[in-house]
Amino acid sequence: MKKTYKILNLDCGHCALKLQDKLNKIEGVNVEIFFMNEKIIIDIADGLDESEKLQEIKATVKKFDPYCKIMGV
Repeated sequence: MKKTYKILNLDCGHCALKLQDKLNKIEGVNVEIFFMNEKIIIDIADGLDESEKLQEIKATVKKFDPYCKIMGV
């Protein structure tokens, strides 16, 4: 499953890269963040619980920056 979302309140491009690295450490998840477009592409491997992985992604984002938010997740 590959979906695109809007990501809000990232401070800078460097923060986007750091967050992307953290999210890509989640097993079965591939993430690309485009800071200038406020866009995040999340690709979850087939056979995994999509809802569970999205919750894990949300928790990681909140821990990284409490003000950062992925819209629609």
